[in-house]
Amino acid sequence: MKTLKALVALGCAAFVGGHAFADPFKVSIEMMERFDLQSESSEALPGEKLFLQVHYYGGDMRPECRDAPEDQQPLECDLLTPLITYEVKEWTVNGIRNGNGDVGAISGLTDGRVTYIAPSEPPQRNPVAVTAKVRVGEQDVLVSTEITVRPPNKWEGYVTYNFEADYQENDPATNSVTNGKVKFFGAYEVDEVLSDSYGDDGTGVVFLAIAPREAEYEFNEKTRDDCERTSSMRGSFLKGLKMPPPNQTLNLTVGKEGLEFANVMPMPIEAEGEWHVRNCTNDKGLEGSGDAEAFVNVDMLIDSGFKARLNGGTYHGSLQEDRTLSIASKEFQGTLTMEWVFKRHN
Repeated sequence: MKTLKALVALGCAAFVGGHAFADPFKVSIEMMERFDLQSESSEALPGEKLFLQVHYYGGDMRPECRDAPEDQQPLECDLLTPLITYEVKEWTVNGIRNGNGDVGAISGLTDGRVTYIAPSEPPQRNPVAVTAKVRVGEQDVLVSTEITVRPPNKWEGYVTYNFEADYQENDPATNSVTNGKVKFFGAYEVDEVLSDSYGDDGTGVVFLAIAPREAEYEFNEKTRDDCERTSSMRGSFLKGLKMPPPNQTLNLTVGKEGLEFANVMPMPIEAEGEWHVRNCTNDKGLEGSGDAEAFVNVDMLIDSGFKARLNGGTYHGSLQEDRTLSIASKEFQGTLTMEWVFKRHN
């Protein structure tokens, strides 16, 4: 999220008879820096809608709190108040009030929250500057953020994975037997075209940024030695991670009849579950249960080309075969089912 510091609007002091009369309510630099205009994304595709919100970070607006430095404010001043929205008098896009079809438009004017609608094509001045004029006492504060309008993607598509593995491990040293099952589903979608040398002859090399959109992970294991030990974990990055996983780069080699790609695609998962130790034969003190949390990284050990045939303007391919996946630094041999679909728009 890219923001610019708030600026005091010009004309905050009046000159009369050669004397300057400052506005009775002064906005300090420290206070200005607490204002922020947040956008849900710093980029938008043509026609995409983004929510924008003006926020004020903390601070008590009572005079005895507002006008004093933070280290000298009375104890009753609340510096950790929730985000507060002030009155917004005006919105502009590249200096145009409420924007227009060329630079993008502002709609849904509701105090400090609006919707920015990107234009049908990137404007000449790009990124665009969206600015809100916020009324603070007797003065105006300008807060601004930049949004880059990207050209429309000529490529769209997705890659999905389903993996299941059943395993058994024997440890003669402890006379233990472990049985387990692991399942994983992951999906990537094309997010951005990084470079495209696709020519009129229908061939070329294309680099795509693909974004992880969905992931589900399930793990169950049971070990029998002197005790019966069970553990189970479930996770999904969409539910657990505070920040989504980063995009991956996909390299497509496009031919007249199809395309081919090769990639290793990691999926980070935050998982939670439980463990139990029961029915111990020698030491009952080992028995118990509890909750478990883990960060699980699923690595697709994919290092060979995957082909997609061209049919009706769409490249489609799939496979189902035995593969090895590395999950939480442990390799599992199981069945991998994949599907990939890509389409290029002229």
